[in-house]
Amino acid sequence: MAAYIETAMPEITDQDVLELIRASCHANCSALLDGLLRGVSLDAMAPSAEVIQTTRALVRYGLSLTAVVRGYQLGTTYWGERRAQAVQHHCIDPSLAVGAVSDGTTFLLGWLERVIDRLAAEYRDEAERLTREGSFARAAEVRRALTDDGLDVDAMSRRLAYDLRGRHLALVLKRRGHHDDAPLEANARALASAMTNARPLVVRVDVDTTWCWVPASGPGKLPVPHTAVLVALGRPASGLDGFRRSHQDALEALRNGLVRAGDPIPADSPVWTLALFFSAA
Repeated sequence: MAAYIETAMPEITDQDVLELIRASCHANCSALLDGLLRGVSLDAMAPSAEVIQTTRALVRYGLSLTAVVRGYQLGTTYWGERRAQAVQHHCIDPSLAVGAVSDGTTFLLGWLERVIDRLAAEYRDEAERLTREGSFARAAEVRRALTDDGLDVDAMSRRLAYDLRGRHLALVLKRRGHHDDAPLEANARALASAMTNARPLVVRVDVDTTWCWVPASGPGKLPVPHTAVLVALGRPASGLDGFRRSHQDALEALRNGLVRAGDPIPADSPVWTLALFFSAA
């Protein structure tokens, strides 16, 4: 079964992933055989702990959910073909053969539907967990870039995929309230793309706050976001010191704006720009 899947999916070449596929095939075949031999109903069948662990491992190796589902579909096809061959070999009576194949197909398709639903949920849960951990790790790297006096600027630039030696315009985005579902990271990227074609640095630092740096070639110009968020900007500045100064400007703008904002923000206002620190320097 594993060889059948690997042949049908030649794009998978990582040996660790291929080993996980083989382990998954073994675990799933064992579960199917056990269910068939003991007459377990489909409603009572569930992926084993080993199958779930293998699926989560595939997420960590970067295999997409589409690829995981295709692998299960291929495995089920292979199983069905082998079962049909076995029925043809062992069931001489055609009426018995038809019933055996029909029952086996019904069982396989029912099992496939249930296992994919469960594993898709496990896949999404693991992917979300990794995203959260990745966000925390990235935030930690950015904090180092903001505070470490002995920072290797070139090495950190490579890790962040952002040139710390360039010219920067920092933004800080914050939710208006605890019940606001504004997608801060998406808003930050949309604002950045409206200002420049260069790739920004975007990092979520907590549930309500996202930091962003946009490569700046001149004075910044803030477009209007499509959702209600608080936005603060720093002055454009160059190099690692500029990366830090522009961010501090934006944080100060946010603090000052929140302190001075005695009136409620209009509900229909798409954005409240707390401060625009532009300079010709």
